[in-house]
Amino acid sequence: MIPKEDVNIIKIFQSPINNNEIKKLYNQLANHTTGKAKIESKGSRRIATVGVTIPGTRLWSNNTVNVSVSPDFSNEQKNNILTAIDIWHTNTSLNFNIVDVNDGTVQKVNIIPTASGCRSTTGMPSIHDGTIQLSPTCDIQSIIHEIGHTVGLIHEHQRPLRDTYLKNVLNEQDLSVIASAFSESLANSIRYNLEIEEVIDDLDPFDMHSVMLYGSWPRNNQELSDYLKYQYQKPFYTDANGQEVVRPTYGLTPNDIKKVHRIYGMAD
Repeated sequence: MIPKEDVNIIKIFQSPINNNEIKKLYNQLANHTTGKAKIESKGSRRIATVGVTIPGTRLWSNNTVNVSVSPDFSNEQKNNILTAIDIWHTNTSLNFNIVDVNDGTVQKVNIIPTASGCRSTTGMPSIHDGTIQLSPTCDIQSIIHEIGHTVGLIHEHQRPLRDTYLKNVLNEQDLSVIASAFSESLANSIRYNLEIEEVIDDLDPFDMHSVMLYGSWPRNNQELSDYLKYQYQKPFYTDANGQEVVRPTYGLTPNDIKKVHRIYGMAD
């Protein structure tokens, strides 16, 4: 069920799916074509100089993200991936270019299946290809989120100014309890994904509806979510008023788009 307060958010931020673009992406995926993008040489480097991104983040040449999609996904997963790509392509000034996984002439991110979780490398890869790993629990919103990392964004909740907007973040004592209940590896992963990051600048408005913001509870680890909710009874964090942070529902917000455009030096 969609919380009442999220209904207007969906109306504002949900992008209509461009069926023609999806068909083009499917055709590219089937034929392994490289589209119309002109790719700079592997030796070229373009580094982010502004924005909510990690210092040294490499930006995609010609504002074009080269993507390969593994054939091992189900048809439903492929459709979700291409829908997420289309939302980025339609709503931002970035281009997305489907290429063959074996294409060694371009730097690319390979979208591949994994047993659990959703994760991505950040920014354009330097030497080896980047990866987006998606399990069956990764829905369209999760894929949009991971593409956000691929283009260079960090988590909204890891920004230096987050403590003004988010409270009661899991602390080291909490993480020790989680390590005992599950594993040190899981506790380290949570720590890595919640700790404040160093960024180039933190000038953009904090966005409680950003696609890059976690909700209060884990999305892709049901066992951990149930443990935190019903046994430990403590979320990742709350909002400034101590209330649950509802996971963003669908799509990119205007602030997500502005952040990406500022990093890449584009007009909105």
